[in-house]
Amino acid sequence: MRKIFCEIPLILNLKVIYMKRHFSFSYPMYFGFYVVLFYFITLSSCNPDSKKADAVLQSVEDIVEQYPDSAFLLLDSIDNPYELNEGQQAKYFLLSVESKYKTEKDISKDSLIFKAKDYFRNKNDLKHLALATFYSGRALEALQKPQEALNCFLESESIAIAAKESSLTGFIQYNIIIRRDYMMRLLANSSYQSKIKKGIKAVIKKKLWR
Repeated sequence: MRKIFCEIPLILNLKVIYMKRHFSFSYPMYFGFYVVLFYFITLSSCNPDSKKADAVLQSVEDIVEQYPDSAFLLLDSIDNPYELNEGQQAKYFLLSVESKYKTEKDISKDSLIFKAKDYFRNKNDLKHLALATFYSGRALEALQKPQEALNCFLESESIAIAAKESSLTGFIQYNIIIRRDYMMRLLANSSYQSKIKKGIKAVIKKKLWR
């Protein structure tokens, strides 16, 4: 009976995916709240902790794009992320930064996103590497390091293309394009131009206006 009960989060996870694809909700905030409530009730009784963490992380990944507030709350159900295995930690740090950024929280101190990026690179997990590289750029941007941030954005685009993740590629390219004026103003600043390698400005222009 306990085993069956612990499978409920997986069933709910499938329901969330189905509902996201086939229905549009008038009250997404309330929907996200109920999703989190169901997960809290069911996951709290399941063992071992590793399986619980896997279920939570997968659930967060499924809802973070549309319900970042709920995703952030669900992540908080993991008591100590430092007790997770290396792969789970990498996903946790990535999803934490993503949900915080999308809810306009400060990510300037989330340096562990760089550790997550290194993990996904070593595992050749291109999809998660592209996301981790993109949000590494966001963290660098929050740290007032625009040149390094821009390098991450452009690198994340290349990784997403290599991974053949068209929707992710589009998401990254859109975010680069909507920030093109800001980026070019930084590049026009002489204090940054001296630090930029020869030819990179032309490459960026080509990418931003293609």
